[in-house]
Amino acid sequence: MTREKFIKAWNHFWFEPQSALTIGLVRIMFGLLFFQFAILILPDLHTLFGTNSIVSIEMAKSYAGNSRTGLLELLPRNDLSLDIPYAVFTISTVLLTLGLFTKVSAVIVYLGFLTLDIRNPYIFGAPDMVLKTVSFLLIFSNCDRALSLDMLRNKWQPVLVSPWALRLIQVYFAFIYWTAFSRKIIGQDWINGTAVYYVAHFWEERRYTPSFIFDNLATCRFLSWSTLLIEFALFSLIWIKEFRLPVIILGIFFHLTMDAALALPLFQFAMIAGLVSFIDPSTLRLCNKHELDSKPLP
Repeated sequence: MTREKFIKAWNHFWFEPQSALTIGLVRIMFGLLFFQFAILILPDLHTLFGTNSIVSIEMAKSYAGNSRTGLLELLPRNDLSLDIPYAVFTISTVLLTLGLFTKVSAVIVYLGFLTLDIRNPYIFGAPDMVLKTVSFLLIFSNCDRALSLDMLRNKWQPVLVSPWALRLIQVYFAFIYWTAFSRKIIGQDWINGTAVYYVAHFWEERRYTPSFIFDNLATCRFLSWSTLLIEFALFSLIWIKEFRLPVIILGIFFHLTMDAALALPLFQFAMIAGLVSFIDPSTLRLCNKHELDSKPLP
């Protein structure tokens, strides 16, 4: 490939204007997950983040080498100083889902995740990190330009938008699959096909793992090797237009199956929402001629 062709392909990938339907749909799906996160932490809000939390502010700061200062450290140390930011954060997740005051809501949601992470970094796992990262990338996207109340409020017409923020979301999720795949293939359990047996017998996380499937060596090998193949496809073949939609459908089925087998709150549906980001706007049935004929955003 010549230098000119590479530059043209690069600019097309990152900046060629397209319909905002995909990023709008991604905003809705992740907005629902942000709201679910807020509801899940509500019963233990003060236990995890309050004045008398199981993790003190001093302990949380030492975890990060005293390098981070969060909003809750700057406010008076009482329950109201937690309740009000939490309420603002929760309301913002709803507004972001609806696409109302979208940009401001996206900023508040990201700052909410960041604040909670700084206050108690010990409880944030992979699903929470995915949500925090996507909430940051949505700030820079044009996710308010489709499927939003902002369009009705401002009487905006459908326009084509630069997809670079959406591309970053796609690259981020492809990297997650690459990391999962690359770490699996360096171990023997996934290569010899026994890994799924051990995963299915994590008693604290199992939901529905019937013994006639997960206690059988043949099925465990099939599922272990299938996992490797699916994760390989989800970071590689998903970029090829002819394979993209079947790979997305396969990935969604994969994560729904994982959710049925193992209790990993939010993670599987966060990954499904990430797969939706790969759907081409022209594939979405919501696309109409008016949208496809619209002009790029000035």
